[in-house]
Amino acid sequence: MSILNLQNGNFQITDSIVVSKDINYDDIIKLAPTKTWDIKNGFKWVYFNDIEIDKLFFNIGVCVFLQRQTILYRFWLYRQQEKNITWDNWNEKDELKRKRNL
Repeated sequence: MSILNLQNGNFQITDSIVVSKDINYDDIIKLAPTKTWDIKNGFKWVYFNDIEIDKLFFNIGVCVFLQRQTILYRFWLYRQQEKNITWDNWNEKDELKRKRNL
């Protein structure tokens, strides 16, 4: 799946979630109503977690600057097995193994 449509600028998060250049904040909220953050300075974030694209897993943040209707995308890759890492289950041996596999 291609994430960015170079012809129309659409950002395809999943088969059913597409953020277009003309979308507004209220429409984005409908796509992910429980993962939001209003910074209270004109910037609002909507988060999409555990998105799988070509067997890779991403968390994607979409930021809308309300005064100019500007959209910013931030996405970061993680491995599925890293999804539930916490300080409680961290250990040096696994961390060194993860580092070798990068």
